[in-house]
Amino acid sequence: MPDPGGTCQPSPPQLATGPFPVTINPGKWCGFVFTSSSVDVELRLNPGKYYITTDLGPGCVSMGVYCGQITSDSNGHPIVISGDDVMLFFTPTASLNMSSNAVCLGLTEITNPTCYRATCPTGCSLIGRRTDATYKGVVFYQDRTTTKPTGDCRPLQFPGCASFGINNTWLTVEGTMYFPSQTIVMNNENSRDAINPCTLIVAWGLTIDKPHLTLSKGCLTFGGTPLQAVTLGE
Repeated sequence: MPDPGGTCQPSPPQLATGPFPVTINPGKWCGFVFTSSSVDVELRLNPGKYYITTDLGPGCVSMGVYCGQITSDSNGHPIVISGDDVMLFFTPTASLNMSSNAVCLGLTEITNPTCYRATCPTGCSLIGRRTDATYKGVVFYQDRTTTKPTGDCRPLQFPGCASFGINNTWLTVEGTMYFPSQTIVMNNENSRDAINPCTLIVAWGLTIDKPHLTLSKGCLTFGGTPLQAVTLGE
């Protein structure tokens, strides 16, 4: 994905204070930092492509060591990331490092009190690009030139892991998660089955603890598998 130009925007300050949901628009972002102890934390992505990177601009400088990361503290509060027709693109200097004890990505199981949000009572979906011929069906895309870390991947190593949470990760995304040189780490809640109608994973490695996942490649939402779109995107 081409650099959209300009300097990256810093993490929305409302992610630390609320009110929630915090709704943002596509563009060039320095990352997202979740530090609120609220029980209803939700980042809602409007349709489009989100370019996550680092640079020398004021937004990145203001974030310090967290620039270039989608990250969270480990206070145990649940985090929801939702959106429809969205893609998060990570440059080689960007990384996904969620350290929270509860990360909810597109959860549609509304009986799960951890991830339930009154703002989306039928479930907070996380669905890949619908209207993009190049990246159709892609939700997460790591630049393929990203360096593979030496040694074992460990959560919160930066760069290195694509960490989706250190304890409970509830995952019901629709689309492709593309991390060809990274190890995806998901420590999953083992008391619920997460049914994914369309989830395809491309990664160097995959570490899942206590998985209760049902993955499907049917992908009726996108009219077929998004992997063809990923190939074209290269």
